[in-house]
Amino acid sequence: MLLEEGGVALSDDQLARLAPYLVPPRVVRAVAAQLRTEASVFARRKSTALALDHAFAKLVVGRADGNSALRDVERYSSPELAVRTFLSGAEDPHGS
Repeated sequence: MLLEEGGVALSDDQLARLAPYLVPPRVVRAVAAQLRTEASVFARRKSTALALDHAFAKLVVGRADGNSALRDVERYSSPELAVRTFLSGAEDPHGS
């Protein structure tokens, strides 16, 4: 699995909470200020995406419209914090 290859482990509970939002992995650019890396998006909720950052082997949460680059990316050392942030229902600029 993508996460295991990246060195990130999610618990069965975390995977169960993410299940409705899992999507086929897609590599996109992850942008946070001047830092740009590649990341594989594997879960989406409205305009919020959860991805594995290839350079840092950490989970990231960012915003994206369609297949565009992730913006406003936050990197998380804790998978649980990344999952909670992703599921918290960050505001959607389109109101959906």
